[in-house]
Amino acid sequence: MYGRKIYAYVSYNLNVHNHMAEDLTEGVFLKVLENLGSYRVTGVPFSAWLYRIAHNHVIDYLRTLPYVDKEAIGAVGVSHGGEMILKAAAATIFAAGVSIEGASHEFLSVDTGPDAPRKAGELQYQDIDIARKNADKAKAMERIRRIETPILHIGREKDHLQGIFKLAHEWMREAGRDSTWASFDHPEHGYPFIYRQTDGSYRPDPVQQRAFDLFMEFFDRRLKRAQ
Repeated sequence: MYGRKIYAYVSYNLNVHNHMAEDLTEGVFLKVLENLGSYRVTGVPFSAWLYRIAHNHVIDYLRTLPYVDKEAIGAVGVSHGGEMILKAAAATIFAAGVSIEGASHEFLSVDTGPDAPRKAGELQYQDIDIARKNADKAKAMERIRRIETPILHIGREKDHLQGIFKLAHEWMREAGRDSTWASFDHPEHGYPFIYRQTDGSYRPDPVQQRAFDLFMEFFDRRLKRAQ
């Protein structure tokens, strides 16, 4: 069940296929077996833990490539992929990370149980004060203090989880971490990550272009070294 999903994750993120992707996927599951004793059932899906291992394995693989600057690796994630950026940064160091609408419920220990605020079954954490009130700050700060990677958080003004996006930035700053915040008003979830159209072209709207330029400029500053 998970094998195909991890294979797809590795293939997509590294643009590799066949034997290379198979070898990397096998490496992920070897690490899973090595660390299975550390997994704890906390209400978080096993898949979330599995993808975090896969993400870190991808970064470790990139560091082995002779044409990759080991000190200039960046990563970007959307939604739960944005949370994965924070989890990876708490476990390993890379040069820069961008968390787009980072759904960091688990990382910030935000309540998602039956008493959490909902509307029509959907979590309602648009307000940062509500997110802060329903989060376990002590647990969150213990994780945040392990982060050494600069993070750019990109929110979305009317998103129902905007308060969580903001809170990750706020507590990173409070912990003395290198954190940058930006937010735009856009109707589409994950809007800064521009997808290819059916005709093969890329046609970002003005807000998408601004957001895309922002995080690419962030990477340029953090990843490119003076010649």
